[in-house]
Amino acid sequence: DDAEDSEEAKLYDGRAEMSKEEVKALEMSVKPVRLALDKLRKAAHAIKKSTTIILPEWYAILDRMAQASKEKGKQPLSTRIMPRDVTTRWNYTYEMLDFAYTYRDAYNQVTANQ
Repeated sequence: DDAEDSEEAKLYDGRAEMSKEEVKALEMSVKPVRLALDKLRKAAHAIKKSTTIILPEWYAILDRMAQASKEKGKQPLSTRIMPRDVTTRWNYTYEMLDFAYTYRDAYNQVTANQ
């Protein structure tokens, strides 16, 4: 039973069955996604590690957005830091992307100020 579980846990890489041209086309098609993920990973790291500049600005942006939401009678976003991605856990990538989508206005503001 354990051997069966370990076989199921292995990932399938279909590139071995593709021609060099197909692999190159695949890599080119996913390049924008990889670049976007790299930018989000770097931003999450920079926000968390910059305790004197970027992190306070992140919190200030969230506070301003929360105040504006309250004035409009909307539910404000909670004050959170972007979760950091862990490459060995797919759900961390999803959580980072979900957070980035939800907090996209704050993310755009903090990256525009840099």
